[in-house]
Amino acid sequence: MIICSIKSKRNKGVYQIKKNTASKADTIAHATKKIITEKMEEYPAFYEIFSMLIQRAIEDFRAKRISDLEYLNRVIDIRNKVVNKIHDDIPESLNGNEAAMAFYGILKPFLEQQDINDDDLERIVANASIAIHTILNANRKVNFWDDDDAQKQVFNEIDDYLYDDIKGKEKIELSMDQMDLMIEKVLQIAKIRNSR
Repeated sequence: MIICSIKSKRNKGVYQIKKNTASKADTIAHATKKIITEKMEEYPAFYEIFSMLIQRAIEDFRAKRISDLEYLNRVIDIRNKVVNKIHDDIPESLNGNEAAMAFYGILKPFLEQQDINDDDLERIVANASIAIHTILNANRKVNFWDDDDAQKQVFNEIDDYLYDDIKGKEKIELSMDQMDLMIEKVLQIAKIRNSR
């Protein structure tokens, strides 16, 4: 009797709808994970967040904490944010400037360790991201990444900015090692972004 009931539900498509919804969600989730993996080096702070969100959605679905439809809706929302590069935690002053947004994601963790209120932190990191982007653009030239002197010039200009504006004007204590590491990470991201 129970077997007949299951067969009857299958014939009516009850199980098929559930399977299709979950399959569609899985397809979207895995395609989004692929995009994230391919672009991770270009903008790590942005893509790491979405990598975690996709993984959490998959795990929640597998653990049956969310329904098929909720799983589908969640992965579609995440995919749309990844594809359209929607940033919930990026200041408006950086809208449309993907390079500065990537630098923001690199610089923010360094300055979050300091005793700065959230509004000042956002402003300082946004201004630094724009300034660094401006420095890189001002020094842009053919084969920049093959020219050690040009790279040293940019390194020094960014170092001067961090020292004068962040340490000097903003009174934020950063060690020389911290500033060097910040600059190295920013230049790594700039190089990766330039090669794409």
